[in-house]
Amino acid sequence: WPCEIDLISIRSLKRCLVYYFIYFCHIMSGELRGVLDLHGKNAVITGASSGIGREIALTLAKQGCNVALLARSHNALETLAMECLKHGVNAHVIICDMSVKQSVEDAYKQIGDVFQNKLDILINNAGVCGERVSSVQEKTQ
Repeated sequence: WPCEIDLISIRSLKRCLVYYFIYFCHIMSGELRGVLDLHGKNAVITGASSGIGREIALTLAKQGCNVALLARSHNALETLAMECLKHGVNAHVIICDMSVKQSVEDAYKQIGDVFQNKLDILINNAGVCGERVSSVQEKTQ
């Protein structure tokens, strides 16, 4: 690992993320639906092309939330956007590599444009690992 994190911390973090996702799905699946009115809210989901990010994007769209879908995979995002549109929301595809500063800055501008600088929810789900993390850390220091 390029940073000083021990294996126990990584396992704890993974367990925490899994519990958070289960809680999120529980809230959105029925019991607490209606308590949170997401209709018309704007959400950005990074890492939206697959896995947890994809499922969160679909769940938010089903609840009436407009979504900006960020990831590197254009085809996967286009497919997801089409699924989100079926729920009557706006779905925006924004290609972004979170390990490249210029890509993140460009995505930031696009998000501001599509949501008219009104953002309600950020799901920062993109995964960055290996050499890319150390490269990003060096550039930001």
